[in-house]
Amino acid sequence: MENSSAITPPGSANTSSAGSQFMIPAGQIFRTELEIKRSTFIATLYRTETPDEAREMINLVKAEFPDARHTCSAFIVQPEQAAPITRSSDDGEPSGTAGRPMLETLVGSGLTNLTCTVTRYFGGILLGTGGLVRAYTDSTKAVLDLAPRLEVVSYPTYHVSLPLADGARILASLHAKNYLILSEEWTANLELCITHPDLEVTEIEQFIASQLGKSISLSPAEPHKIEIPRP
Repeated sequence: MENSSAITPPGSANTSSAGSQFMIPAGQIFRTELEIKRSTFIATLYRTETPDEAREMINLVKAEFPDARHTCSAFIVQPEQAAPITRSSDDGEPSGTAGRPMLETLVGSGLTNLTCTVTRYFGGILLGTGGLVRAYTDSTKAVLDLAPRLEVVSYPTYHVSLPLADGARILASLHAKNYLILSEEWTANLELCITHPDLEVTEIEQFIASQLGKSISLSPAEPHKIEIPRP
């Protein structure tokens, strides 16, 4: 049974699109295996962007180990401009001994948009409540240690429409100023989407106005996100 949780990742309840988050690489699966008093604990970690994606990955792991006694799980998903969604499941282990400590460990890592499962093959020796908490916590820590960290940084992005007659000249000037042109579309006007790590909208408006000889306004667009490896 999946449980809701009140655990909130620090500083993420009102994550701004202009800020940054820490995640693990997308499209990779990380796995570790611990043996504790003859029980085998297989921890699997992956990046997931939505609750549905998290549940899908949990079900895939369960299908991979159909003969395991338990596949416990926890995930954190951070929607845009909303509180994080956290869930955990003990999957038949005594309440609070598996999913909850796994989730607390994920939260403590400072990462978001990730799902962890710990599959247990029972070895015949009861671990007790404290032993289970330690086993699921240690398994989650071990697989977290295996995964690289990425800082996902959002840069402000703006759209501007330029007269075709001035488009090529201003585009060359923007490149010379090291602005990043995310898209350009030549239609009735030149439609540009611009970003830069240190982009100030007033600065770019003033720069383009100086090239055009008249004032111009930029409109906000979807933030541009990049992923930077971090230790």
